[in-house]
Amino acid sequence: MKGPHNLSALHGLVRLDDELLPYEQRMDAPGHIGVEQLHAQATELGVLGVGDLIALGGRAYVDAVTAVRPDALRPLDGCRGIGEQRSRLSRLATASDPLLLAKELDVRPRPDDVYSRSSALPAARLRDS
Repeated sequence: MKGPHNLSALHGLVRLDDELLPYEQRMDAPGHIGVEQLHAQATELGVLGVGDLIALGGRAYVDAVTAVRPDALRPLDGCRGIGEQRSRLSRLATASDPLLLAKELDVRPRPDDVYSRSSALPAARLRDS
């Protein structure tokens, strides 16, 4: 099932309307969902076959997503705290083209253009406006 999903440290990928009982499990603690399980869920849900994928969340959760989809966009990387994260999320929510903005905010080298960029990233891409 394509569409937005949440990543639960206990249950893996869940639909936005799935009801879950309360639980205590963090992605950075023992007992979290494994990459193999997550990959199987992503395959079953059709997440591997979608075009652009934007991963929003804490580092451990985004790392889990990019373990399955290395090409997933990570527009919150480089934020120095919750204030910067909220600023970027606000910009993404109100952008006329959120996908384009997510691509601009994700400053990691892409596998397809690793040789087309210089080693120094433009300063404007590293800070929020």
